[in-house]
Amino acid sequence: MAARGNQREFEFWEFACPLAAGHQVVRGREQTTSISPIICTHPKEPDRTYLREVWGPKVVATVVAERWTELTTWAAAFARGGRGAERVAEREDGSDG
Repeated sequence: MAARGNQREFEFWEFACPLAAGHQVVRGREQTTSISPIICTHPKEPDRTYLREVWGPKVVATVVAERWTELTTWAAAFARGGRGAERVAEREDGSDG
């Protein structure tokens, strides 16, 4: 942890990512449809107060550190197609915990 007043880098998982529906857009060539893409609603220039509101509790860092291998394995499986990715994160002992 950085000393008070010193800069430090944060990991992406340390902050909540508030999502919302974006402005409706039309997609497609021959057949078109209107969609509302998912967007992150973080302000472009967040202030210190905002960052403190969306900063995850310390327990999140502990859980991520303990289960990093499981999390990255699940994410890789999900990126390859998602089907069954939830099973990848199971513990070696067969529990879902």
